[in-house]
Amino acid sequence: MKIIHQMRLKGPWDYLWKSPELTSDELGIPTEGRHKIPVLWKNCFGERMGLVVWSRRFQKPTNLDKSERVMIATHKLAGVQAVCLNGKPLPSDDQTESGFRFDVTEALQASNILEIEIRCESAEQSVSRGMTEPAIIEIWSLTE
Repeated sequence: MKIIHQMRLKGPWDYLWKSPELTSDELGIPTEGRHKIPVLWKNCFGERMGLVVWSRRFQKPTNLDKSERVMIATHKLAGVQAVCLNGKPLPSDDQTESGFRFDVTEALQASNILEIEIRCESAEQSVSRGMTEPAIIEIWSLTE
């Protein structure tokens, strides 16, 4: 197998503060919004700790042939708690501190939403966590 094409999901990502469940006034920052990535936790949320869901819409790649697979990958995203595609969790055993890669070929729809939950629990973590890298859509060829 080899990668034949990559598309980085850059641009703005939406975020939704998941926990603790506080209002914007109680939290001191917006509980939902949009932010250009890459962004460190501390630059987006300051000293507030908790769990945030980052989401990004994308379209299914077109003109795929039967020997091609579509993967979603990241590199060096720390604090990932869950990854979902179109509301369905992707296998948590495929996630590591250095990133993840999932074959999503069969799960893709015409329009998709990728959600990545990231947790930050300390000021020390806030300087390395956040949406520090874009997710990548990779198209792999099964033929050499």
